[in-house]
Amino acid sequence: MSMPSNPPNWGTRSVQLHLPSRTSTVDWQTNPQLGLAMVVVALGLAILTIPVECSAAGALRLPATIFSVALVVPTLLQLQHAPKSAFHALNIAAASPVYWLLLDMIQGAYPLLRISQADVINSFVCIALFTGGVWIGGMLPPGRIPSRLRAGLSVQLTPRQLTTLIIIAFSLAFLKFAVPAKFDLYAMVGAFNGGRWASPWGRGAMGGWDAFLDHFAYFGYILPVLVTLLARQLGWLHSRTLVALSLTLIIAAFMAVGGGRRIIGVMVGSALTVWLLSNPRVRLRSLITIGLCAFALLFVMQVILTYRNVGIAKAFGGDFNERMTERNYLHVDDNFLRLTQLTQIVPEKHPYVTWQWPLWIAVRPIPRIFWPGKPVDPGFNLPRYLGVKGVSYSSSIIGELYMAFGFLGCATGGVFIGWLAISLVRTFELYSKSGGLIVYGIGVLALFAGTRSGIDLVLMSYGIVGWFLVIAIYQNFFGSLSVHER
Repeated sequence: MSMPSNPPNWGTRSVQLHLPSRTSTVDWQTNPQLGLAMVVVALGLAILTIPVECSAAGALRLPATIFSVALVVPTLLQLQHAPKSAFHALNIAAASPVYWLLLDMIQGAYPLLRISQADVINSFVCIALFTGGVWIGGMLPPGRIPSRLRAGLSVQLTPRQLTTLIIIAFSLAFLKFAVPAKFDLYAMVGAFNGGRWASPWGRGAMGGWDAFLDHFAYFGYILPVLVTLLARQLGWLHSRTLVALSLTLIIAAFMAVGGGRRIIGVMVGSALTVWLLSNPRVRLRSLITIGLCAFALLFVMQVILTYRNVGIAKAFGGDFNERMTERNYLHVDDNFLRLTQLTQIVPEKHPYVTWQWPLWIAVRPIPRIFWPGKPVDPGFNLPRYLGVKGVSYSSSIIGELYMAFGFLGCATGGVFIGWLAISLVRTFELYSKSGGLIVYGIGVLALFAGTRSGIDLVLMSYGIVGWFLVIAIYQNFFGSLSVHER
């Protein structure tokens, strides 16, 4: 029997990319129905393989591996015929728990002290409900794009315009670090020798007027994608590209001083997304390059984690190998442990925090100088409950959803994330020129980082706001940009 020549249709979406002097079709695929079915299968198999005694490090390696493979299978099946499906927002959102929650268990990173089999089952159910909700959200009609944003999505940028935008974004982002240091370059460079809280731009949790400066850092989020588009047009070895890349590395280095690994991850990840999606034809060499860059990024993030409390500059000292081998695994966060602890505590020992959690997220952009009584936590402080002082714990957005609304919250929160993902995809389908590509590159990494916490989903999305502000500044001082009308 002859096999059909055409690949199966997994819900293919195609979008025309309009790049200077070239036009190509980007085919990516997603299959929410298959993804939802795999979540159900994965949960059943994972629960069956959870050992009775699961507190030892590595005890959950098998069930976590089974769960992880099932979450990425829907995307892996599509890569042969549509390699760019790896960067489809819905696929990324559905697979994000693998990195933020399950990877530590696969590596056997730490023991789960005083955690029972029933607690682990509850955590797996939370992850399954969230991921299943993401796939269901991907089946909903996407949201409509506000008319005021369409100009920033429709622009097609020339090398000269990109260069100007890069200078604007760099100048604004640089103020975040230069103003607290009183424009003292010696003090700014000296920050690399100190811990994450010793830099001139470091501040306490209760910020005052200096909190406004934090927002300037978000302009730096768009630098990597702008440089990537510039390199697409001029090449990486062009003098203008090299200068722009140097400016981007300066901002990234200052951000690394603060120890924000995920910020560096979002910046580089968004650039990789734009690089692949702007490639008219993906070859094996392109995929290998993306993979090597991803591994290099993980290594850099591990270096930042290792040295952020003693000074990034000390990474060039003689104890590099010794410090880097202190952890024999890729450290993410203790999210799975904290999620499991939350399922132990809530609601038996502490009630659901309900509306306090979304309120805590919604008011995050408001400086405390305007609202001294702004909430300092989402209604429950896990470290304080456990009797630990001077630390903060992350439980992922799944843990936060459970803490707020229980299992139902995990499912409905996943639906909302899935709806955001498919809306972002639809935006890129409609506006695939430079502006749409920039928004998509930043947005898809914001969704990925947002799985760490609801606050991160908000903060990482500020890069999109920064993009529209930079466009507005350009148009006020340099005239209008070319717009592709839909």
